[in-house]
Amino acid sequence: MVLKRFFFKSVGLISTLILVRILAPDAFGLAVMGSVAFNVLDSMTEFSFSLALIKMKQPQRVHFDTAWTLLVIRGLVVGALMFFSAPLVAETMHEPRLLDITRALALLPVIQGFESVGLIQFRRELQFERIFWYEIFGKIVGFLLVIPAALILHNAWALVIGYVGPKLIQTPASYLLHPYRPRFSFKAAGELLDFSKWLFATNLLYLVRDYTMVMLLGRVGGAAAAGLFQQSYQIAELPASEIAAPIRQPMYSGYAKVLEDRERLGRQFVEGLSLMLMMIAPASVGIALVAGLVEPLALGPKWVGAAPLIQICAIYFLSEAVGDLTHNLYVVLDRQRRFVGIMVINITIRTALVIWAGITHGVIWAAIAMATTSFVGTAIWYGQVTHIVGDLLGITFRATWRIMVAVLIMAAGVLLMQTVWPQAGTLPVMGAQLASESLAGALIYVGVVLGLWRACGRPPGPESHAVTASLQVWARLRSAFPVGRSASPAAE
Repeated sequence: MVLKRFFFKSVGLISTLILVRILAPDAFGLAVMGSVAFNVLDSMTEFSFSLALIKMKQPQRVHFDTAWTLLVIRGLVVGALMFFSAPLVAETMHEPRLLDITRALALLPVIQGFESVGLIQFRRELQFERIFWYEIFGKIVGFLLVIPAALILHNAWALVIGYVGPKLIQTPASYLLHPYRPRFSFKAAGELLDFSKWLFATNLLYLVRDYTMVMLLGRVGGAAAAGLFQQSYQIAELPASEIAAPIRQPMYSGYAKVLEDRERLGRQFVEGLSLMLMMIAPASVGIALVAGLVEPLALGPKWVGAAPLIQICAIYFLSEAVGDLTHNLYVVLDRQRRFVGIMVINITIRTALVIWAGITHGVIWAAIAMATTSFVGTAIWYGQVTHIVGDLLGITFRATWRIMVAVLIMAAGVLLMQTVWPQAGTLPVMGAQLASESLAGALIYVGVVLGLWRACGRPPGPESHAVTASLQVWARLRSAFPVGRSASPAAE
């Protein structure tokens, strides 16, 4: 799943680097604002039936049939609401071009609603490689559609084609990947909806969390301001979206299998948290450190002002990744009410502070308010987890302190480099600076982490997991590509 996200973001990054030089910021702003209606309605009607089916010990066909039926109906309803609410969206955002864009995007939920629910069985059986190839296929199709469309159209419609086009091909392909053939049924609707009621509330709160800034900027600063924030946001979220998010899916499936053993469940959670932090903490801090170089190199001269937003959002997403990881435990232990209660308070305070800061002090202070409230919410969620599963603070500290020390030393090293070699004014030299600082930061971080781990006697933890996984990958590569010996067993 991490490899899938890495591929997604690699393709997405290449696509973005091309598109920001073809399309103006208002094209991205229009696409973002046009997708708000979809994301709002999608989150408002998202019941996460997949989580219910994964948690069930022995789900029957009726459960899968009912889930598919409800998803089809949901897609049709969301599509219809998007289509008929398009005039309201255009009027609210003071942007008449959003009328047709929103109506075109209404196809998305309709198409997605018919996707084969049999794919959930792959997650139950931990066969994530099947999901990998299915979603990689959709990403490649999207890339092959959006770039030519941008070269021809030079406006937001290219991005709309990039959203809708892949689903037209990917959804039928889902039935080729899994042999399950659904039937219309409502027999298990009560059981599925009862499990999903708190997930429904959580998704609504996530919606408010994720789109407060976009709506605020779209209303106050227009499409260009919304586009600037969105691109900064997407760059900053790379570690969280491409490493932390895909880790959560198989971890949830794993939690469901050890649900009755609280000690093992807690240990599994801490192992996943520490492994995630080992990968995303240096990446998030690193993005914040080199944001001044990322802005001109990755985005270009049209996107002045993105660097400070990238820095703040990078730290924000580091906090959100930890908070979101705890959500799986609340769900699998049927403690979602507690999670939602904490989230309601946090989101209420965050929304008020972000709107106030944005109107009175500007976008930077709004982003700071967003990040600050995120840290508070994450601390509360994690503290509550220790009451549900057991005292995890001690083992969490023992598993993560070396990571935190290494990140601090890495940051000091990169900042020292920036002092010695101030940012240049030409793109080739800035590219050399970005490469040098990134490489130096990576080497410092890996060296300090491994050095501290060895100095502590190589205790079990994320470092041992990483070393073991690296050795396994190396062994597989040697088997696949033998060097210096005959590849034929018979010859040996």
